[in-house]
Amino acid sequence: MPRLRLALVGTGRAAAGLAPFLSQGGAELVAVVGRSQDAVDDLARTASTGGRRPPAAFTFERLPAGLSALPPADGWILAVRDDAIAEVDERLARLSAYAGARWAAHLSGALPAAQLAAARSTGLAVASLHPLASFPPAHAGRGAPRAPVLPPLFVLEGDRAAVADLAAWLGALGARAREVDPDRKPLYHAAASLSANFGLALISLAAELAALAGIPPDEAERALAALAAGAMENASQVGLAPALTGPIRRGDVGTVRRHLEALAGLPPRFREAYATLGREAVRLARRAGAPPEALSAVEAELEKAASAGASATGGPEDARGGGRA
Repeated sequence: MPRLRLALVGTGRAAAGLAPFLSQGGAELVAVVGRSQDAVDDLARTASTGGRRPPAAFTFERLPAGLSALPPADGWILAVRDDAIAEVDERLARLSAYAGARWAAHLSGALPAAQLAAARSTGLAVASLHPLASFPPAHAGRGAPRAPVLPPLFVLEGDRAAVADLAAWLGALGARAREVDPDRKPLYHAAASLSANFGLALISLAAELAALAGIPPDEAERALAALAAGAMENASQVGLAPALTGPIRRGDVGTVRRHLEALAGLPPRFREAYATLGREAVRLARRAGAPPEALSAVEAELEKAASAGASATGGPEDARGGGRA
């Protein structure tokens, strides 16, 4: 079977994280395109794995002349910001970059494949391909070959011809892939944001508490990030409920009450976050088989804290702007 020839647009985190896989699984990365020649040259070098020849590297300005010297790519992957997808797609179409290709795909987890309207207007099938992964900053480790880390899941949607090509390539990589309805992509992406982006925000909040207890902020952030990483590693091995530890898992209402009392003198966001996430931890602890009566007592304390927080901020009606005139 002929190799799947791929072209990559972008030089940021997602592009750098995905690039090493684009020359594996029966695929070949033939070109990298971006705004800066230095950036595309750098990514082309670091994308090479297994002693393969680096892909060609072009800026948009050099793209037409550069592509004339290469056989056409089968697929174009746009690894750019969500708000730049349509602009870059239109630019590639104007430059005739899509000539000879079968499909184009973008990496957005929230936007549908239909965002690639210009590619579709040239006759290409379109798809979205979202790697469920947190990639390091694009500049980390530049100048040396990257050690590829396969994301645990890729989420696909779009035209059948494009999705079929991408699914076959991912299968050859040994990657897991799932298709989602484009109308449900925002729900999927919200889930990804809650677990990855908001997880970091939670550690930041926890580090503030640790700093108030006397631990230097930088040290607190590093230590708590390592603690969270350990918990997530356990969860990836045994599942969320079995990996849950701590006072709520034990049904230790006394410790939870002491936490809430300590948080009462701080800005409301600390207590609100603890109460909200604590109630989710109760649901998880029930799945893990924690003592029901003890969990009910913990839940009552958390509900009391949540109600006190709502009263302190004016209640739900004021938050909607529907309070007294």
